[in-house]
Amino acid sequence: MTIELTALQQQRRDTAANWTSANPTLLTGEIGYETDTGKFKIGNGSTVWTGLAYLPIPDNNGLIPASQLLLPLGSASAPSLAFAFDTNTGIFSPPDALGLYGEHVAITTAGTQRVVVDSSGKVGIGITPQRDLHIHNASSSTNTYLQLTSATTGTTSNDGFQLLAYGNSGNKNAALIQREAAALEVWTSNTEMMQIDSSGNVFIGGTTASSADIVLYANGSATFSNIVYSKSDIRVQATGDQIGSTTTKAGITLYQNGAIHAASSSGTSAVFTGLLNDGNSATSQILANGSATFAAGAFAIASDGDISTNVRCHGTIELDSTGSFSSPKIKLFSNTGAATFADDVNIGNSSKNAQLAVGGVYNQVGLAVSAGGAGYSNCAEFYNSSNVLAASIGGDGAATFASTVQVGGNPYPGTATGFAAYIDGSIALSSASASGTILFGYTTGSSTQTTTIKGNGSATFADTVMSLKLNGYGFLMANPSNTAHTSGGLYQTGSGQSFLYLKNGFNTSPTITIDGAAGTGAFSGTVSAQGSVLTSDQRFKKNITDANAQLADVTALGNKLRNWDWTADAPVADKDTRFLGLVAQEAETICPGIVTTIARTKDGAELTPEVVVPAVYETKTVPAVLDDEGKVVEAETTEQVLVTAEQVTPATYEKLDDSYKGIKDDILIMKLLGAVAELSAEVAALKAG
Repeated sequence: MTIELTALQQQRRDTAANWTSANPTLLTGEIGYETDTGKFKIGNGSTVWTGLAYLPIPDNNGLIPASQLLLPLGSASAPSLAFAFDTNTGIFSPPDALGLYGEHVAITTAGTQRVVVDSSGKVGIGITPQRDLHIHNASSSTNTYLQLTSATTGTTSNDGFQLLAYGNSGNKNAALIQREAAALEVWTSNTEMMQIDSSGNVFIGGTTASSADIVLYANGSATFSNIVYSKSDIRVQATGDQIGSTTTKAGITLYQNGAIHAASSSGTSAVFTGLLNDGNSATSQILANGSATFAAGAFAIASDGDISTNVRCHGTIELDSTGSFSSPKIKLFSNTGAATFADDVNIGNSSKNAQLAVGGVYNQVGLAVSAGGAGYSNCAEFYNSSNVLAASIGGDGAATFASTVQVGGNPYPGTATGFAAYIDGSIALSSASASGTILFGYTTGSSTQTTTIKGNGSATFADTVMSLKLNGYGFLMANPSNTAHTSGGLYQTGSGQSFLYLKNGFNTSPTITIDGAAGTGAFSGTVSAQGSVLTSDQRFKKNITDANAQLADVTALGNKLRNWDWTADAPVADKDTRFLGLVAQEAETICPGIVTTIARTKDGAELTPEVVVPAVYETKTVPAVLDDEGKVVEAETTEQVLVTAEQVTPATYEKLDDSYKGIKDDILIMKLLGAVAELSAEVAALKAG
């Protein structure tokens, strides 16, 4: 019933002081007027007078003075000033560090504080600011970026200039990132002082290679326009041991005491060359092996510093300690390169009981050859520069090697056809063609081939292939530690659980998954068979009772039949066919027993990145090939020989639950049988009546 009041109404009124002193609770919609200020409030039935806000009063121009727009402090989830249909996005005033309100202004989105300006004007993004501008990312799995872009750059996350503070995996590093193919400049005193160009070259004191005082090239070289002073030794070489130590790297070291040490990667390479003013004519040369040549004439200096006087040259060089050359002990023929010796040849080390010993300085033997005997069982031994045995060949034909053994060309990584056995136990083989066989297997006494491995990776085996353990797994077609990047496999986990999963290519969900421990399987497509058999023998069953009536369930399920289109991530093969059936969640509310959960996981955030340890090579010198007259037929060359193969540790990922629900067709069929029986009974009863 509607009541119309035609008489004048008078609202509750009093002075502002009296209202505050009484502090009443106005009824919902009740008006309270302050007679001395002209302000008024409207009650809500629960808030006392002092807790209610004044209603704004427009001035003569219809405008509301700013002094009357007093908003509550608000919070991140309920801002003072919000937007329609998005009440947790807006502006509010958060407390300061002491819990005091009214000094800070903050912006919140989706109920979370994003930006705050404190009473001193400092701006914080993601944090209460400690500096004029303070950006903070509290996530331990992401980094913090400040990005600057312009009209000449793009606007994506890979454009412009960025400041980066790492925050993932405990990394505390920071970075300056120039995302564009352009230079990064450093200015002082309003002048560009340093530049890093897009190729990684650094210019100091100028902006180009020709104008800069110092240029540090990305390839490791450098130029200086003035004298270079050093407070320590100066070394020019590849990374490695110091020049002069037992294992040296090619290069030169200038010591503060005035000494110079030089080393070469090859004994026949020069460590010192003297040139005329024209820069082309070599007048002298010292090789790394200690030999020297001088253009002014030929002479020999012994290791003790004496000059040999029993050396003469008549097309041959003859050496004899007696000074009589009727039967010289050593003859070197310059026209053929041949040499004759009157006794055992022992160069550099006389301690080996050998007929021939060839070595370097300081009694370091490189090669010792003997017919065998007491204290010296090997027929040939090869030593390195530290007098450590590198290889040996025994009288029985057995041989040992301390490093890589290579036959043919370098097989790793497929550089040439050949075979190599490495010190880390690995073996590399490379065939001339993809169909070429790199490994044959036979049984002693039989010519029947049992194993074949070809260059293209295919293999055949005459018997069972079994692996009891391979990184915690059994037999693999691909590594299952990251199922998003494998094509499938049959494997066994460390706990003994067996799995088979197959996929249609990389980066796809498995199309077939079989759990060997649980005896369950999941197929994304249609399963076709001549028939199927469910275990149903009575001797495997107990507590057998009659089933409940099924017609009501089947009718309810029939009323829930749906048509649908599959989503892109659905675990089915044919996603383009519109489907008819039951939705598992709807069927579960009617008959929970026909619904099951298929457990599976998917990769989430990366936990540890892929680690690649590069292959290690060493430079091997291939000696020059000489003909019978000592002329060079093939020049000395070098080649890179694999020492340690590349090692890759796959990345690991967080495992996220990706289970989904399915319908048990076998139980649904049994319920349909029960429903048919009930309907048959009702039909029979109708016929009988």
